[in-house]
Amino acid sequence: MRKLYIDNIRWITVVLVVLYHVIYMFNGIETFGVIGPFSDVQYQDAFQYIVYPWFMLLLFAVSGMSARYELVRRSEKEFIKKRTGKLLVPSTLGLLVFWWILGYYNLLIGGGLEQMAAVPKPVLFIIMAVSGIGPLWYIQML
Repeated sequence: MRKLYIDNIRWITVVLVVLYHVIYMFNGIETFGVIGPFSDVQYQDAFQYIVYPWFMLLLFAVSGMSARYELVRRSEKEFIKKRTGKLLVPSTLGLLVFWWILGYYNLLIGGGLEQMAAVPKPVLFIIMAVSGIGPLWYIQML
C-alpha cells in the first residue's frame, strides 16, 4: 500500500530544495558563480541557514524509506532493474546530452578551456560531461 505521508514529505522537501537554491543564487554573500544580493539587507538568507543543515538528510531518509517499502513489494533483481531503468539510464543519458553544457560553463569560468587547448575534443567532451554532473549527483547516488 502506498504511504501518502512519504509522498507528502518528498514533495515538500523538493520544494524546500528548489527554494533554497533560488535564494542561494541571490544570497547576501556574493560568491563566484551566483548572481549576488539585490539589496543591502537580505532577510531571506535566514531561510538558507535554517534549512541547509537538514534538507539533504531528509531527502536521503525519504529515499531510503521509499526504497525499503519498494523492496518489500519486489525482489532485489526487480528492484535493481526498475531503479536502473528509472534513474540510472535517464540520468546518464542526460549527462551526455545536456549536462556537458554545464561542464563547458564550469571550464569556461575556471579558465580550464585555455589550459586544455591541446586535449583532443572527445576527451574534452568526456571531461565536460563528468564536470557537469552537479545537478544529477543526487540521482546518481540513489
